[in-house]
Amino acid sequence: MKDKKCADFMYKKPKRDKRQAKKVDSKSQEKPPENTIVIEIDDFEEEIGPNRIMDEHLQFPAKAKVTKILHDGDKAILRKMFEEEFSLSTVWRGDDHGNHIQLRDVFNLLRERDTSSSVLDGYAEIILREAIKEKKASASTCGKSFPKTCYVSSLGTEFIESPDALQRHNMLDRHILNATRSLARYVLFPINSAFRSDMSLRHWTLLVLDAGEGKWTFYNSLLPREGIEDHHLNKANSVKEYVEEFLRSCVCGKVPISQDEVKEIILESNSPQQRDDSVDCGIFVCYIMQRIANGLEVPSKFEPREVRSFRRDMVSMFLNDGDRSWKEHWNKE
Repeated sequence: MKDKKCADFMYKKPKRDKRQAKKVDSKSQEKPPENTIVIEIDDFEEEIGPNRIMDEHLQFPAKAKVTKILHDGDKAILRKMFEEEFSLSTVWRGDDHGNHIQLRDVFNLLRERDTSSSVLDGYAEIILREAIKEKKASASTCGKSFPKTCYVSSLGTEFIESPDALQRHNMLDRHILNATRSLARYVLFPINSAFRSDMSLRHWTLLVLDAGEGKWTFYNSLLPREGIEDHHLNKANSVKEYVEEFLRSCVCGKVPISQDEVKEIILESNSPQQRDDSVDCGIFVCYIMQRIANGLEVPSKFEPREVRSFRRDMVSMFLNDGDRSWKEHWNKE
């Protein structure tokens, strides 16, 4: 979610950062090389318009809290990347559906800014791949089997109302079919929806289908005040209804829901809550997905220090994923 206030929620008064109140002598700042475009970190804007995505040179955010807790090896790699690459340079290439992470995504993770759909999709690909490896290893050593988890692209639910049937199939329907055919126990649907009070504000939530029990659970890291309609839950219900109707009308694959009983979405009231002055909703979704994929319970708290460590670990995953991670020659080809 963007760093703005929303009428749907009760916010605490943020504390003033004294360091930001200090004036900086511009003459004392080191000038960048000629012909280099530099984005000032504290003034960096996430969105520069749908038709004006610019490939800029980014400064390495050495003083960011997440950067300070990076492992030395990761920090060295990133310093080199920020020196040689630009914001749209590729940091990680996935195996599925053209997933990729750009340097600006890493920059935002380090600066504790909002999370793009690319980050959710890339992270999901890695953790599900690793979960499969761990489950196979556990099965071979102790004979214990674990439920499989599948993931629907973070952009998929945006196409529910698309009049373009082919586009809807490519972005959503085929992912649902693949999850069904693979006999997955859990299917993860990340949802990016708007607040009714301000349509420009977007927020990540997670809808989970337990195909084994035909049960739906909804996780929202920014629950509305009592008496306020939850528009994100409404969006989740529309996703649920679409998936159920699609599977019932589909002649191929086993339908992982009851034909006779339509169960309501379970709103997880103990879902961990983000700070009301943060933009960590995407990180909370990644955290919950990781817990589910590894067969772990989702705790009711996810503290700010843990969130920063989780961001650090996400960056490390993208930097150390074998041949999928950045190599110096990648963006010079």
